[in-house]
Amino acid sequence: MEIYSYCAYDILFDYIRTKRGSWYAVKTFVERILDKNYLIIYVLGKIYSPEKMDRLVNEAIKETFNSFNSKLCQVDLIRQHLKNRANIKGYPDDKFESLLEYLSPKEDKNVSFSDTLNEEGEKEMTYESIVEDLQEVFVKNVKRFAILYHRGDEDDDSYNKEKNELDEVYYLNNDIKNVLTEEITYLEKYVNSSNIEL
Repeated sequence: MEIYSYCAYDILFDYIRTKRGSWYAVKTFVERILDKNYLIIYVLGKIYSPEKMDRLVNEAIKETFNSFNSKLCQVDLIRQHLKNRANIKGYPDDKFESLLEYLSPKEDKNVSFSDTLNEEGEKEMTYESIVEDLQEVFVKNVKRFAILYHRGDEDDDSYNKEKNELDEVYYLNNDIKNVLTEEITYLEKYVNSSNIEL
C-alpha cells in the first residue's frame, strides 16, 4: 500500500486539483492504526462540500487504477531500498516501513496477494500487480472511513443541504451502502477493547 501511495499521489493530486478544479490541498500517506495499515487521503479546501469531495476522492482512486504509466513508478528501487535497509542494524525507520508487511504478508484468507517469483526467488512486483492486489482491498473487502469536516461558520440550512449530498452507495462498489453518522464515538465499535483503552 505504501508503494501505491507513493506512485498514485500524482494522479490523485492531478485529478482532484486540476481535472476537477477544486484547488484543494491533497496529501496521501499510509498510517498503521490498531495493527492494520490504512491509506489516508487528506484533502482540504472550500470550493466543494465535504460530501462532494468524498466522491471526488473515490473518482480519483478509480483513476489511479485505470490510467498510469508504470515506468514512473520505481518499484524496483523501493524494493532494493528495503533489502539494503534490512541488512543494516539500526537503520532509521522511514516512509517505506510498512511495506515489509506487503512483501511478507501475514496469512489472511480475505486477501490473496500475487505470488509470481523472479529469478532470485523474490516476488515480482509492478505497479499493475500492486493495483490488482489492492483492488481486492479497495473494492471487494473494503473498510473505508471518511471524516467530513464542515466550515465552523456554516448555518444549519447549508449544513443540512450539504449533508444530503453524500452518495447513498460506495462509489467503487455499489453493493456497499454508505453509513452517515454524527456520533463522535461511532468508530469505537471497530476497536478491540483488549488491545487499546479509550
